[in-house]
Amino acid sequence: MKRLITFGCSITSGVGLPDPKTQTWGAVVSKHLNLNLVNKGIHGASNKLICHEVLNFNFEPSDTVIILWTYEDRYTKFFNKDKYFHFFPSFYTKLNKSYYKDFHTDYDSKFTNKLYINHILYFLTNKKLKFYFAGINYKYLNSFTEHNDNNIPVDFQYFSLRYPKASDNLHTGVQGNLAYGNKMAEKIFLMEKNYHNFKPLSPKII
Repeated sequence: MKRLITFGCSITSGVGLPDPKTQTWGAVVSKHLNLNLVNKGIHGASNKLICHEVLNFNFEPSDTVIILWTYEDRYTKFFNKDKYFHFFPSFYTKLNKSYYKDFHTDYDSKFTNKLYINHILYFLTNKKLKFYFAGINYKYLNSFTEHNDNNIPVDFQYFSLRYPKASDNLHTGVQGNLAYGNKMAEKIFLMEKNYHNFKPLSPKII
């Protein structure tokens, strides 16, 4: 069976959901597209780490790829291919506070995130894979990509703010993932000029 490969942070991996294998937005989209889901979301991932994961993944020619790019103020320090350290603005460790006080700037963050995202845009284009980009904020995503043809016009923030939280009280819960996945699939069907075949999934299906 052909595959849907999803990349992203904890929003993609399904942190806080009772059954991440079936309840993430990626699981919802995979059902719409009749594809086998391979979920490569990583809790706490930065866009640098997402870029790294895409570049090191063993793709097949028939794969479809969706990347939900994360918050641009996150940073990852690599020690080697498999060992890394996360930096978050909300972490109050001494090392983390030092990074954001002494090294992080908005300009540098935006510049490097644009490099990561566009590198993957051309990497996947050159591989001739079918792929889509999604963002926490669609307008913000468009400001990073050099062309927007593959950007799904849906704001994750809209669903995050309007639906109940998961069990950790931080991440979007089952209903929000279902609604977001349905909307992403609807936009993909529109982008592929196949909207007449779109039918929203109900909570009973997931």
